[in-house]
Amino acid sequence: MNSQNPLISIVTPVFNGEKFIEDCILNVRNQSFRNYEHIIIDSCSTDNTPNIINQFINDSQIKYIVKKDNSLYEGMNNGIKEARGEWLYFFGSDDAFVNNTVLEKISHVLVQKSEGAVYGDVWLEKLGRWFDGRFNIEKILTNNICHQAIFYHKSVFEKVSLYNLNYKILSDYDMNLKCILGNKASFEYHPLRIARFADGGVSSWHKDDDFENDYAKIILQYTLNGNWNWLKKYFYLSICFRKILLRNKLRQALNEINKNLKPSGAFLMFLFFAFTTPFLLIRKLFE
Repeated sequence: MNSQNPLISIVTPVFNGEKFIEDCILNVRNQSFRNYEHIIIDSCSTDNTPNIINQFINDSQIKYIVKKDNSLYEGMNNGIKEARGEWLYFFGSDDAFVNNTVLEKISHVLVQKSEGAVYGDVWLEKLGRWFDGRFNIEKILTNNICHQAIFYHKSVFEKVSLYNLNYKILSDYDMNLKCILGNKASFEYHPLRIARFADGGVSSWHKDDDFENDYAKIILQYTLNGNWNWLKKYFYLSICFRKILLRNKLRQALNEINKNLKPSGAFLMFLFFAFTTPFLLIRKLFE
């Protein structure tokens, strides 16, 4: 726990973002909370982006780095390596904080924590609503927490991993699953409105086929290797198996179970699956 305001590193990867980058910089600069650094990772933009950023180069809170990368997440990883802050936040060049007190409000939460992640809600233009409240194990298997809603303690990337570059669109989802299903880092929800997510990036019009193909392996292995007692582990495995069935990935699920579980473990998982399914169905009916 810190007695002073924590330093927040805001990481903005950008490529040819001349339409948005100035507003992005000003949106951060206008925050009432001042103990931040804004790291802009430019993947060698060929438009007017560098000239716009260079207008702010005398701002000591802006760190401008030009480094070619092959994906959004490689840029985010580069930002993580450059960050000095205790907490990290990833901010798209076309995103915006909902008001100028967001960092100040979240800092009152962050100062009480020394690990894990804290998240709130974001306005999702595509859905026309705030997204998406508190997440639990079941919910994270179906929907991701927007990275614009999350403040990660630096220890998450030191102890868990950087972003997996095998997934070009959904590596942040992979990271959150790894943390939550594996019980590797605590995620704490606070009903704060953080940002407006433009939802105009690559993730809104491309599918991540590599992630989808690996989905069964991802969720089963993260749960199997998680820091759970055996009772929770098999219960969560049964929930994972249920979600895999809904995605028509039964063959993949069975292959993963056969490779990673002894017959006794597989039996326990299926026992939990059979026992808990009727209760979950009944609960859904009365929601």
